[in-house]
Amino acid sequence: MLEMLRYKETYTLPFNESIPNLVDDYKKEIYKPKRLAKFLKRYFYLLFSKQFPLEKKIIESNNTSILWINISASSFGDTLMDLSSRVLLKGKTLDLYTLEKNKELYGNDKFFRNIYSSADKVNCNYDLIILDSYSTRTVKIKKMLAPNVNFISMFGFFNGPEINRVLFSFHRMNLLLKSKLSRSFIDDIAKPFMDLSNVSIQHDLPKKYIVITIGGEWEYRTYKSWNEVLLRLYKLYPDLSIVLVGSKNGSETSVYLEKKFAEFGILNFVGKLNFMETAKIISASNLFIGCDGGLMHVANSWRIPSITLFAKVRPNMRLTKSTTFLAKYNWENVNNFSPQEITETINRGIILYCKDLRT
Repeated sequence: MLEMLRYKETYTLPFNESIPNLVDDYKKEIYKPKRLAKFLKRYFYLLFSKQFPLEKKIIESNNTSILWINISASSFGDTLMDLSSRVLLKGKTLDLYTLEKNKELYGNDKFFRNIYSSADKVNCNYDLIILDSYSTRTVKIKKMLAPNVNFISMFGFFNGPEINRVLFSFHRMNLLLKSKLSRSFIDDIAKPFMDLSNVSIQHDLPKKYIVITIGGEWEYRTYKSWNEVLLRLYKLYPDLSIVLVGSKNGSETSVYLEKKFAEFGILNFVGKLNFMETAKIISASNLFIGCDGGLMHVANSWRIPSITLFAKVRPNMRLTKSTTFLAKYNWENVNNFSPQEITETINRGIILYCKDLRT
């Protein structure tokens, strides 16, 4: 049966290049009946919604007006990674349909003309739709907005395995455009992209500073010993300017650090800024320090040297060769790193990337 032939697409990369992935682990951990059930649900929804005849394999040169539907990636980090290859669509008229909470990331984007999160606002005069995946939710929106317009998909039926989403995005778009960009060229340019030119900060910042992210959504990648790290770091660099950023879940810790290290003039913006304002601060910093998360992708988008702590997910699943970083990985929890280890890594980063931070 045709649907069984396409089941292989759920765990097969849709291009020939090899990228970091955990496909084999996924196939072992998730029972085949569960994976098959999800595939069949998506396959038959496409079939019964009469969308299969509109499916295309490549983006043609005459596809000049394109709507990209990106709603499967709910986190800031995931959407920045998944949409990173939009830079390869330069010259196309490109609009974005995304989640309301992600609209702000692309408010002044160089590549997206219009940003939508509501169907009634979309002008559906497109000659091609890009679907993030074949999830029923994505296909349903496509059918509602443009039921008779051809479409291609980034992930298609591929669903579940952990991968490097930036490299996936670039290699997939390279294939869809028939660009034949070399692996080395993609390695040189593959990273997230953000435009912050319309974002302003109403605060005075040091001319040179490092950023440390405090708090986090997941306990296993929320470092809790910044107090000990800062004690050691200020002994090495007493003139170092440090700016704390993060969401409200790190507010209590950041206030404690702000008071304890008040003599060093530490600046605390944790829980006080929105994501874009925080991104602006990171984009002007000399060094980013934090755990795997959305703010790390901001640093990568601006090629800010970064020191990032990873747990469970390995660094090669998030980072690319085009970014500057030192990464530390623990298979279980970032709090398994001692403050001494973190301080030594930060010191190494300062020596490698920003020797003049003392002044």
